[in-house]
Amino acid sequence: MQKKTTSKFLELLKRRELLVMSGGFSPLHARMSEVLGYEAFFMSGSQVAAYVYGYPDVGLLGLSEMVEAVRRITNVTAIPVFADADTGYGNAVNVHYRPIFAPAPRDCTLRTRSHRKSPGRSPAAG
Repeated sequence: MQKKTTSKFLELLKRRELLVMSGGFSPLHARMSEVLGYEAFFMSGSQVAAYVYGYPDVGLLGLSEMVEAVRRITNVTAIPVFADADTGYGNAVNVHYRPIFAPAPRDCTLRTRSHRKSPGRSPAAG
């Protein structure tokens, strides 16, 4: 029986070695990463916004767009996908009670921020 990708991802994080992940926005990027031997893939929210929808990374995409991006990627790769879930699309209650990326659960990261993204902000300002 194959190990779940969430279990694989946790094992990778617990190792002493540095986990190097390739990143991108498309299923092609994820497949190429897997074929090249990367053990995990990072789905970048800013790249999904820019390259899939043509938007700047200022919080214009919602949960459904990010879920669809994750579904497309997880359908073509067996390696864990570390997905940028931005700020969770709501408050702590939304994050706790909403299954963020079901039915393709892998792993995601939520950024904590006390304010919404605003136009003209530097991407480095986070």
